[in-house]
Amino acid sequence: MYKVVVSVPREHTQRLMDAVDAAIGSPSGKYRRVFSVVESTGTWIPQEGSSPFIGSEGEISVEPEDMVHFAVDDEHLAVALKAVAETHPYEEPAVDVYRIEDWRALIR
Repeated sequence: MYKVVVSVPREHTQRLMDAVDAAIGSPSGKYRRVFSVVESTGTWIPQEGSSPFIGSEGEISVEPEDMVHFAVDDEHLAVALKAVAETHPYEEPAVDVYRIEDWRALIR
């Protein structure tokens, strides 16, 4: 299993979650559209040659964002990340991918 965390402009959060859900469906068969959303603030300075979705070259941008967390199995990781890449408005989105253990197996 993997935990994926994506920082996304707040107004694009639902669209990103819809795209990921459509890509991975319900691998466990019990639940769909399982996400955790944490409000955050993104900052960056677009450099020469960039094409920023928000902001201007050489000027600092400070924008409200959401950090969208979701878990996905090995089989669906690539399609989930493709959905993120195709939906995310940023030229270089912040995406973290962590391998995670099945916590249930650790308490048995």
